[in-house]
Amino acid sequence: MNPKPVEQARTRELALALPALRRARQRAEEIAIATNTCIVEVHDGRIVYISPDELKARAAKGATDQMNAFEELLAAIRQLPLLERLRLIERARLEAAEDTPKAAGALSVDEFLAARLTPHPGTGSVSLDDMEPAWPSSGDGDESGVP
Repeated sequence: MNPKPVEQARTRELALALPALRRARQRAEEIAIATNTCIVEVHDGRIVYISPDELKARAAKGATDQMNAFEELLAAIRQLPLLERLRLIERARLEAAEDTPKAAGALSVDEFLAARLTPHPGTGSVSLDDMEPAWPSSGDGDESGVP
Protein backbone atom coordinates (compact mmCIF):
# COMPACT_ATOMS: atom_id res chain seq x y z
CA MET A 1 0.00 0.00 0.00
CA ASN A 2 1.28 3.45 -0.91
CA PRO A 3 1.66 5.64 2.23
CA LYS A 4 1.43 8.95 0.31
CA PRO A 5 -1.84 10.92 0.50
CA VAL A 6 -4.10 10.34 -2.51
CA GLU A 7 -3.97 14.08 -3.30
CA GLN A 8 -0.29 13.60 -4.23
CA ALA A 9 -0.98 10.86 -6.76
CA ARG A 10 0.71 11.08 -10.13
CA THR A 11 -2.49 10.81 -12.14
CA ARG A 12 -4.89 13.74 -12.10
CA GLU A 13 -7.96 11.48 -11.88
CA LEU A 14 -6.70 9.72 -8.76
CA ALA A 15 -5.59 12.98 -7.16
CA LEU A 16 -9.10 14.41 -7.64
CA ALA A 17 -10.88 11.24 -6.39
CA LEU A 18 -10.91 12.15 -2.70
CA PRO A 19 -12.35 15.65 -3.18
CA ALA A 20 -14.99 14.12 -5.49
CA LEU A 21 -15.92 11.55 -2.83
CA ARG A 22 -16.18 14.31 -0.22
CA ARG A 23 -18.50 16.32 -2.50
CA ALA A 24 -20.61 13.19 -3.09
CA ARG A 25 -20.89 12.57 0.65
CA GLN A 26 -21.87 16.22 1.23
CA ARG A 27 -24.55 15.98 -1.46
CA ALA A 28 -25.85 12.69 -0.01
CA GLU A 29 -26.16 14.31 3.42
CA GLU A 30 -28.01 17.30 1.92
CA ILE A 31 -30.46 14.95 0.18
CA ALA A 32 -30.92 12.90 3.37
CA ILE A 33 -31.78 16.05 5.33
CA ALA A 34 -34.14 17.30 2.60
CA THR A 35 -35.95 13.93 2.36
CA ASN A 36 -35.82 13.20 6.12
CA THR A 37 -33.99 9.89 5.67
CA CYS A 38 -30.99 8.37 7.43
CA ILE A 39 -27.46 7.98 6.12
CA VAL A 40 -25.82 4.58 6.61
CA GLU A 41 -22.20 4.57 7.82
CA VAL A 42 -19.84 1.83 8.95
CA HIS A 43 -17.94 2.43 12.22
CA ASP A 44 -15.50 -0.25 13.40
CA GLY A 45 -17.28 -2.82 11.23
CA ARG A 46 -20.74 -1.93 12.60
CA ILE A 47 -23.54 -0.45 10.51
CA VAL A 48 -24.73 2.83 12.01
CA TYR A 49 -27.76 4.86 10.90
CA ILE A 50 -27.28 8.63 11.15
CA SER A 51 -30.55 10.53 11.53
CA PRO A 52 -31.32 13.74 9.63
CA ASP A 53 -31.31 15.64 12.94
CA GLU A 54 -27.78 14.42 13.69
CA LEU A 55 -26.74 15.34 10.14
CA LYS A 56 -28.13 18.86 10.68
CA ALA A 57 -26.20 19.16 13.97
CA ARG A 58 -23.00 17.96 12.26
CA ALA A 59 -23.49 20.44 9.42
CA ALA A 60 -24.03 23.33 11.85
CA LYS A 61 -20.97 22.38 13.92
CA GLY A 62 -18.87 21.89 10.78
CA ALA A 63 -19.89 25.28 9.41
CA THR A 64 -19.00 26.95 12.73
CA ASP A 65 -15.65 25.14 12.92
CA GLN A 66 -14.89 26.02 9.31
CA MET A 67 -15.78 29.67 9.84
CA ASN A 68 -13.59 29.86 12.94
CA ALA A 69 -10.65 28.33 11.06
CA PHE A 70 -11.24 30.73 8.18
CA GLU A 71 -11.28 33.75 10.51
CA GLU A 72 -8.05 32.59 12.16
CA LEU A 73 -6.42 32.19 8.75
CA LEU A 74 -7.53 35.67 7.67
CA ALA A 75 -6.21 37.18 10.88
CA ALA A 76 -2.81 35.55 10.28
CA ILE A 77 -2.75 36.74 6.66
CA ARG A 78 -3.63 40.31 7.68
CA GLN A 79 -0.46 40.41 9.80
CA LEU A 80 1.75 39.75 6.76
CA PRO A 81 3.30 42.55 4.69
CA LEU A 82 1.30 43.54 1.61
CA LEU A 83 3.66 41.96 -0.93
CA GLU A 84 3.58 38.66 0.94
CA ARG A 85 -0.24 38.78 1.03
CA LEU A 86 -0.38 39.40 -2.71
CA ARG A 87 2.02 36.52 -3.33
CA LEU A 88 -0.19 34.20 -1.26
CA ILE A 89 -3.31 35.30 -3.11
CA GLU A 90 -1.67 34.65 -6.48
CA ARG A 91 -0.45 31.25 -5.32
CA ALA A 92 -3.94 30.32 -4.09
CA ARG A 93 -5.44 31.44 -7.40
CA LEU A 94 -2.99 29.28 -9.36
CA GLU A 95 -3.56 26.25 -7.15
CA ALA A 96 -7.34 26.65 -7.40
CA ALA A 97 -7.03 26.80 -11.18
CA GLU A 98 -4.98 23.59 -11.14
CA ASP A 99 -7.48 21.85 -8.86
CA THR A 100 -10.49 22.87 -10.92
CA PRO A 101 -11.25 20.03 -13.29
CA LYS A 102 -11.31 21.02 -16.94
CA ALA A 103 -14.06 19.38 -18.98
CA ALA A 104 -12.73 16.78 -21.37
CA GLY A 105 -12.16 18.33 -24.75
CA ALA A 106 -12.87 21.85 -23.49
CA LEU A 107 -10.83 24.48 -25.30
CA SER A 108 -9.79 27.92 -24.21
CA VAL A 109 -11.03 30.82 -26.34
CA ASP A 110 -7.63 31.10 -28.01
CA GLU A 111 -7.52 27.37 -28.74
CA PHE A 112 -11.05 27.47 -30.14
CA LEU A 113 -10.32 30.42 -32.44
CA ALA A 114 -7.04 28.90 -33.59
CA ALA A 115 -8.84 25.69 -34.48
CA ARG A 116 -11.63 27.54 -36.35
CA LEU A 117 -9.60 30.18 -38.17
CA THR A 118 -7.63 28.35 -40.78
CA PRO A 119 -6.15 30.31 -43.67
CA HIS A 120 -7.03 29.53 -47.27
CA PRO A 121 -4.59 27.29 -49.08
CA GLY A 122 -1.60 29.28 -50.29
CA THR A 123 -2.11 32.04 -47.70
CA GLY A 124 0.79 32.74 -45.38
CA SER A 125 0.63 33.79 -41.76
CA VAL A 126 -0.73 37.26 -41.02
CA SER A 127 0.12 39.50 -38.06
CA LEU A 128 -1.70 42.53 -36.69
CA ASP A 129 1.03 44.73 -38.22
CA ASP A 130 0.17 43.26 -41.63
CA MET A 131 -3.55 43.91 -41.14
CA GLU A 132 -3.51 47.64 -40.38
CA PRO A 133 -2.37 48.77 -43.87
CA ALA A 134 -5.01 46.48 -45.38
CA TRP A 135 -7.99 48.36 -43.85
CA PRO A 136 -9.89 50.17 -46.59
CA SER A 137 -9.91 53.93 -46.62
CA SER A 138 -12.88 56.09 -47.67
CA GLY A 139 -10.54 58.55 -49.40
CA ASP A 140 -11.80 61.60 -47.48
CA GLY A 141 -9.11 61.43 -44.83
CA ASP A 142 -11.27 59.29 -42.57
CA GLU A 143 -9.28 56.15 -41.77
CA SER A 144 -12.20 54.31 -40.18
CA GLY A 145 -12.97 52.47 -43.38
CA VAL A 146 -16.67 53.28 -43.04
CA PRO A 147 -18.09 55.15 -46.10
